[in-house]
Amino acid sequence: MKKFFYLLFFTVVLPAVTASCTRSDVYNEYADLPHARWHQDSAIHFDVNIADTVSYSDILINIRHTGGYPYQNLWMFVHSYSPSGRIQRDTIACYLADNHGRWLGTRYPSTFEMPVLYMQRIRFPEPGVYRFDIYQAMRDSIIGGVRNIGLQVRTEQEEN
Repeated sequence: MKKFFYLLFFTVVLPAVTASCTRSDVYNEYADLPHARWHQDSAIHFDVNIADTVSYSDILINIRHTGGYPYQNLWMFVHSYSPSGRIQRDTIACYLADNHGRWLGTRYPSTFEMPVLYMQRIRFPEPGVYRFDIYQAMRDSIIGGVRNIGLQVRTEQEEN
């Protein structure tokens, strides 16, 4: 009997639930860091136009770095501004390498890409342009090895 419920769950219920929702990118942009160097005072700006205030969204920060990045982790400050001027400030820590120095994320010929979940299943409270400013928050005033920082907003859409 227990096998029957597992079989029913994995063949009928789980596919129905996962098929009922799809994710689509509302925004997916990258900013280049000149010479793969990021200064503490240099904010990376993203302006995201949000029209949907009903669907749930995930916000990811995507980090592209070289094998020459000198640390295991990366700390960032994120300042977000709503269309009405509300400000939210967050500090994010992400691991780019494991304890043995092996890079995490997706490897390309000369670059590694690591997505970092910033916010999960949020609803934007109002339509309009949201601004995201991202700063590096490491102890060094300039860090090398970071090529691009990206911002991705994925919206969960239900299918009928």
